[in-house]
Amino acid sequence: MFLCQNLEHEGSSIIAFCLSADCQEPKSQFSFNCLINPQKHQNCRIDCKPFDKIDTLLDLILYKLDKMLEQTDQKFELLKLEYEKTIKIIQQEQQRFYEIIKNLKEQKYQEFLDNIGKIKNWNTIMKSTQFEKELLISG
Repeated sequence: MFLCQNLEHEGSSIIAFCLSADCQEPKSQFSFNCLINPQKHQNCRIDCKPFDKIDTLLDLILYKLDKMLEQTDQKFELLKLEYEKTIKIIQQEQQRFYEIIKNLKEQKYQEFLDNIGKIKNWNTIMKSTQFEKELLISG
């Protein structure tokens, strides 16, 4: 059992707690004697909740946290799918460039020329990035 710690009615049973973040009272507990005192929790009475209401609130908080976990899991799964899709695209592009390198080394010029547009596109991309600028300076 919770007991009130206000000196004027110390030992009275607590019937509620003030849940206002803006409460100016030094203690959150709320006994019947606090309730009848118009000076106590005057700006936050609506946030003074009995135990059964606090219990309901705690259940709602847990429900909300469960929903947040579910939503976060769903977002993660979507992000994971997008990540896997992007990785696959990058790996396919890498494989194409390995094939282009192979064609160049083996002097398969027609196959190489078939991909010259792709090389030009990547050349443009590389010029527009800091990576290319660093390569040009260090090379």
